[in-house]
Amino acid sequence: ESATLLSPRKKDLPMLGLGGSVGTTGEGITAEVIVVKNFEELKQKSDQVAGKIVLFNAEFTSYGRTVQYRTNGAIEAAKHGAVASLIRSVTPYSMQTPHTGVMYYDDDVKKIPHAAITIEDAMLIQRLYDRGETIEVHLEMNAETLPDAESRNIIAEIEGTDFPDEIIVLGGHIDSWDVGE
Repeated sequence: ESATLLSPRKKDLPMLGLGGSVGTTGEGITAEVIVVKNFEELKQKSDQVAGKIVLFNAEFTSYGRTVQYRTNGAIEAAKHGAVASLIRSVTPYSMQTPHTGVMYYDDDVKKIPHAAITIEDAMLIQRLYDRGETIEVHLEMNAETLPDAESRNIIAEIEGTDFPDEIIVLGGHIDSWDVGE
């Protein structure tokens, strides 16, 4: 998968398809980008969205408030005729690292590709957009949903020598989205 800024200058954009996203077809999607900060701004610009890629450049305020653009961004963008949607990664900080996670579709709304780009690139595209530049991006995603597969959990017990009756519990998930298989 890849995203490339084509205009006003060429730049590869680190990106990750979101969990559950459909892929692009054929040679991918090349389209102009429209930038919005929230769903209200998307509604206000509804007449400008058809045939474009919507970038939700929502600044991180809290996970609960900001994650809505990841989970529901594709639905809302598609309602207005977008061909794909991108989000600014849902995180307060970044080192050119896009973040993935789950997203949803509505059975009554066309499914469009949905991916995350880095905070830095979302801000760059916002600045270009604010200057009135025409922004064009090429997006390629070969996403597919595979059948459920058996998975495993790792459980271990190590009895201590000094305090064998005391228990320390340590947990962490071992899983992967589309970035691992």
